Amino acid sequence: MFYRSSQDADPVVTTISQHVKGAVSALAFNPHPSCAFELATGGSNGEVIITSLENPNQPESFCLNPNQVGAEITQIAWNTQVPHIVAASSANGSVIVYDKNKGKNGAR
Repeated sequence: MFYRSSQDADPVVTTISQHVKGAVSALAFNPHPSCAFELATGGSNGEVIITSLENPNQPESFCLNPNQVGAEITQIAWNTQVPHIVAASSANGSVIVYDKNKGKNGAR
């Protein structure tokens, strides 16, 4: 999916700056081959953002929990059986499971 020729001097594929209110504290690529271009990130302010890198020159992102931000996201993981399910744990001890197909109403 992502590759670099030996003549390409810059190894950076793209830069994403979606967590503007805090640091990125967790991240995970979707393990499913058909969705391997999706990156889930969790922020220190509690945001969970899904970014599509299908077109690395124009990544598209949306926040799964725009109205529920809070404690820092400490871990994030995709469901290994269902490609649109992602779970995030936070510093306050809670775990929230998201269906990214239902979460696009918080598009950024």
